This record gives sequence, C-alpha cells and structure tokens, in this order.
Amino acid sequence: MLHAEHVRAGRAALKISQVELADICGVSFNTIYKIEEKCGLLRQSKVDTLEKIKNGFAKKGITFFEKDGDAIIRVSPKNPLIND
Repeated sequence: MLHAEHVRAGRAALKISQVELADICGVSFNTIYKIEEKCGLLRQSKVDTLEKIKNGFAKKGITFFEKDGDAIIRVSPKNPLIND
C-alpha cells in the first residue's frame, strides 16, 4: 500500500521537485501535486497510477512498506542521488 506520506518522503529523500518526480514516474505534475496534498493511505487513486509512482521511485532506489500501521520508506545506499 502507498501512503501520501511515502510520496512526500520519497521525493524529499531524492531532493527532487514534483515536476521531476512526475517525469520519472510517467504521470502528470497535477497527479503528484494532488497525491501529496492528501494524508494517509491512497485508497481512491488509480491502481495503475500508484504502480507508476512506486516503480518510478524503485528505479531511484526508494521502496515503501507499511509496518504496524506506519508508512515506512527505505532508501537504497546504492542510490547515487543520495550519496552526493
């Protein structure tokens, strides 16, 4: 499951703009903006849109999961964008 908090935290970890994230994920800026404005689990977003976002982050070494109701982000230490 993907939370709005995942998207905001993932983007912050990569130090990229909403426009850059939209480009990486193959979705519109408006989509990223609307998702980041939400809170909690993204239940009403389209499944294919959420998959594009998760896959875009995965390409950059960011993965998400939920544990005990908490939204958790994992940043790969191999990510060149993080280790600068």
